[in-house]
Amino acid sequence: MSGPGVTTVGVHLAAEPYATGDLEVAERVRFALPVSGLTLSPPSGLARDGAGDKEPQVTQLQVDISGQPVALPRTSLAQIPIRIELDEPTTEVTLRYRLVAAAVRSSPAPAGRVLVRLAPLISDASPVLVDLVGKGVRNLVCPELPAKDQVCGSRRGNVWTAGPLPADFAVVVAQLDLPDPGTS
Repeated sequence: MSGPGVTTVGVHLAAEPYATGDLEVAERVRFALPVSGLTLSPPSGLARDGAGDKEPQVTQLQVDISGQPVALPRTSLAQIPIRIELDEPTTEVTLRYRLVAAAVRSSPAPAGRVLVRLAPLISDASPVLVDLVGKGVRNLVCPELPAKDQVCGSRRGNVWTAGPLPADFAVVVAQLDLPDPGTS
């Protein structure tokens, strides 16, 4: 694999849905210059109509630099950003996390069809490439881009890709059919 966040400057965000609508996410970042700290910004969700709906939340957050884990002040991220000061400056960071409460079910729609919003937690590296893995992915839209460019996804087998996108516009909304429980 090559491209932004992997072999060149930028972010590679890869996600795969669970039957619950949660997403398993890996975010690989390469900076042009060494950084001595990271700010992880909380995810925001799609507009919600129903009362009691939760905003998306990052859980089980892990951060590593060159294969070495970084101590975190907390492993969840909902409303308040996390600032991480690094012992040594780096140009490469990997995040792994679960994005929960990210799926919004709509009606009328087939059972299990949802919308999910994805954006990197580290927003100060560009360009951004987003991969969504799963046979239930139906399409990707980039709502922050100009109208003529908003249909932004392309499919290769079970992987849908959007980008490379400028960091300021790196929001992807995916329509997908969740896998049946026990099959993801």
